[in-house]
Amino acid sequence: SEVQRSRFALSGYGAHIEQLIISEEVGVAKPDPAIFAFAMSAMGCQDRRRVLMVGDSLTSDIRGGAAADIATCWFNPSAAPNTSDTVPDYEIRRLSELCSIVGLSGH
Repeated sequence: SEVQRSRFALSGYGAHIEQLIISEEVGVAKPDPAIFAFAMSAMGCQDRRRVLMVGDSLTSDIRGGAAADIATCWFNPSAAPNTSDTVPDYEIRRLSELCSIVGLSGH
């Protein structure tokens, strides 16, 4: 939890994010769809089309988001090859690339 909050604080995206849901704090680990249901409820969001799961793990973040019918974005800064059967909706190398995906002006 502490590591994730620190990463997020350093990202510069805090002003654009209303809820930060960390599985360790919720007690449900990804890819369990319950964590995504919790996040949707915490955000008061019923429209999954307005949600983007951003994560660096194909097996937990991206697979879990896809299983919950949420758009996914694989943060892959090292350009590692995807040898899995999990296919993200988006793939980025830098967090700044999120701006164009979610419709924000670039940082």
